[in-house]
Amino acid sequence: MNDDMELVRDYISRHSEPAFATLVSRYINLVYATAFRQVRDPHLAEEITQATFIIFARKAHTLGPRTILASWLHRTAVFAATDALKSQRRRLQREQKAHMQSEIHPATPDPVWEAIAPLLDRALVQLGEKDRQAVVLHFFEKKNFASVGVALGVSEDTARKRTSRALEKLRKFFARHGVPSSTAVIAGVMAANSAHAAPAVLVKATTTAAMAHGTVSLSTLAFVKGTLKLMAWTKAKTALVTGTVVLLAVGTTSIFVTHELKVKRQEKQLEEISATKKYDAGVWASGMELYARQHHGQYPASLDQLDYSTNLSPGSVFVPGPNRSVIVFKMGDGRTLPYAVTGTNDFEIVLSDAHSRVINPGSTIVLRERQTWRTPEGRWARTYAFADGHREVHVQSDQDFDPWEKRHMNP
Repeated sequence: MNDDMELVRDYISRHSEPAFATLVSRYINLVYATAFRQVRDPHLAEEITQATFIIFARKAHTLGPRTILASWLHRTAVFAATDALKSQRRRLQREQKAHMQSEIHPATPDPVWEAIAPLLDRALVQLGEKDRQAVVLHFFEKKNFASVGVALGVSEDTARKRTSRALEKLRKFFARHGVPSSTAVIAGVMAANSAHAAPAVLVKATTTAAMAHGTVSLSTLAFVKGTLKLMAWTKAKTALVTGTVVLLAVGTTSIFVTHELKVKRQEKQLEEISATKKYDAGVWASGMELYARQHHGQYPASLDQLDYSTNLSPGSVFVPGPNRSVIVFKMGDGRTLPYAVTGTNDFEIVLSDAHSRVINPGSTIVLRERQTWRTPEGRWARTYAFADGHREVHVQSDQDFDPWEKRHMNP
């Protein structure tokens, strides 16, 4: 039986890098292939892959014991790829240049696969969870129906029927989008073409980035931020559709119980705000880590000392400002994409000592938000970055953060 969730628990409880690296190695091809089918750009697919596993590292503690990790990662990769395309304000070409095609694709690509590949992952996300899990396990993870049944807790025959039902739904989806076919043909081309090996170096790079040991590119952090917001919105929207509001009828009087709806809305708002705040903290924390690497492990004394020139793609620039900073990404086709981020006045460096002198990186604050802020439900919050690279928003009932901060300062 698959030990995915045992490894997840090991990672959560002990912050085990070997456990996390095992999961990255196990599923990186699935995530990379999912990203590549949508963006058709190997370099962008690598960034999306890293963003997906960074999100996994952050949200691993929220996954239940019966989570089908392959399906969860596939869905997250779809969200990340969607945000990547949106954030760049362009649809990447479905066809790569001829010389790149010869490196990445077979010399004679299957015309059916070429037609359904750009639609496949969007179609899968629209399936019910059980159907999507069956398809991902059988076609992407190459498991037979007996193994699919074990993973899903059903019989082999039920797993086969569930997959057949999902194929019929996919057939109808493709037909509505101008690609008529049969379930047998769809099954055949998916089995033959869905695998796409990720570059060998990506496993190590992704593990390092997700475990907060390395400097993550600003564009990857942007994908993480956008994907978390998209996931939060999708979750909240699903909660609304499935009946967050309860209608009670008493005689001729109808009472709408809206408290749960209000709580869900506040949770969604806080998750979106927190994702933005943590991304902003990540911009500066990433710069601090880069600075330390260039200055013998010494953190900067001020955010104005940071230089991102070596952490951006060639031709891209970072323009810091007190109230707003701007990253201007140089795209592969020569165009530029401005991306506004936080200003230097929004955060302050707490620890300017040498990184090597930090005793407990996972609980030592290096950067904090200058001002506390009110959460949607009326509590107080502040955003922090830690020496191990992770960021968090601390929420409490009062505005006095000194006691909590003192427990997270380097002795």
